[in-house]
Amino acid sequence: MKTQFLSIATLLLAVAAVFALQSCEKDDDQPTPSVREKLVGTWDITSFKVDTSEYMGTVVETASIRFDTISGTQGDFRQTIKYVDEDPAEILDGKYKIENGNQVVMTADGETKTLKATVSGALLQLEGTDNGKKVVMKGKKR
Repeated sequence: MKTQFLSIATLLLAVAAVFALQSCEKDDDQPTPSVREKLVGTWDITSFKVDTSEYMGTVVETASIRFDTISGTQGDFRQTIKYVDEDPAEILDGKYKIENGNQVVMTADGETKTLKATVSGALLQLEGTDNGKKVVMKGKKR
């Protein structure tokens, strides 16, 4: 009887272990959110460089950019910039889409800019060129 009880207990432990391992396996298979998903939200700009010149704190007092969820092929964005010694803040509304996984194509006021997006947790980096100059914008998610 004792041997039969130990066999049943061993079998139950083995079955429980199989279910536990399958459960962990499913947790590991969670898909990594895409740039398209990670980008949604409001980002406070912490650095804005053109070539090697930092504009935050010198030319720009505060800045933020909000990306709304993409519906279909594009979404809305709003960029707010408060320049030093100027009121009110400048607001730029436009459309954006994601191409090639991490290229953010932004269109506003008849101009289109393409920036490479890198999102790591609550940190964003957008980089590209404007009029032949390297532009790097960094932000933190609200």
